[in-house]
Order: sequence, then structure tokens, then C-alpha cells
Amino acid sequence: TTLYRHFRSKDALAVAVLDRHEQLWTRKWLEPEAMRLASSPEDGPIAIFDALAEWFGRADYEGCLFINSLLETRDHESPVRKAAIVAIEHVYEVVQRLLEEAGMVDSQALAHQIQIIMRGSIVAAVEGRADAIKHGRRAAQRLLDA
Repeated sequence: TTLYRHFRSKDALAVAVLDRHEQLWTRKWLEPEAMRLASSPEDGPIAIFDALAEWFGRADYEGCLFINSLLETRDHESPVRKAAIVAIEHVYEVVQRLLEEAGMVDSQALAHQIQIIMRGSIVAAVEGRADAIKHGRRAAQRLLDA
């Protein structure tokens, strides 16, 4: 009953958790951490992978809450699914902003491609691939160099 005093449903609670995690993880950790690790604006996009490497190395790493929530919710009208997609879109916006600050042409397309590499690295790390981020970073660097 205490739960339902604060949230109308389990979905409402899950959406609140996703929203809070998006603020803490994307806005207060990933973006500033990538900027901190970058030695120049040009290094910002690849520094995302350095930040992810730190995250993957944590004892509590269990993958991405946004991806996990999206994959566990089959109903396309679910508010949880929609909140997960919005959170993933906010990560895309961070990547795109870093690409723009680095002076990259076609930052929208590049942001989608880098985010695909990020997602693959996240899932591979959950599978136990210790080298996932190293390979993801290398693929992203090739993409940026092209």
C-alpha cells in the first residue's frame, strides 16, 4: 500500500526509476565523465568509451537499465517502453552534442552509429566479454577517422 500512495501502478514506479536513472547516469555521470576524460573537444566522442570502460569495470555492472527495460517490455504502448526509448534518445543527444563540439560533419548519422556500437559493447560486456569496450572503442575510432 505504501508504494501505491506514491505511484499509481508498477509501470508508474518503473517510469520514475527510469527517469531518475536517466538524470543520474546520463546527465550527471556519462556526459560530465566523457568531458572530463577528453583532453580536447575532438576527443569527446571517443572519451564516452573510456567512461564506459570504467563503468564496465565496476563490481555492480549489470548492463544498461534503459536497454534492459526496453527489451523486457514487449507492449509497444507501454509507458515503461516509451520511457526507456526516451532515455536512450537522451544518450543519443549527448553523443551528438559531443560530435558537434568535436566539429564532426553529419553528427546525427554518426551519433546513431556510435550509439549502436555503445549498445553492442554494453550487451557484450554483460555476456562476460572483458574486451568488449576495447573493441567498441576501436570500432568507434575507425568510424570517426573515416
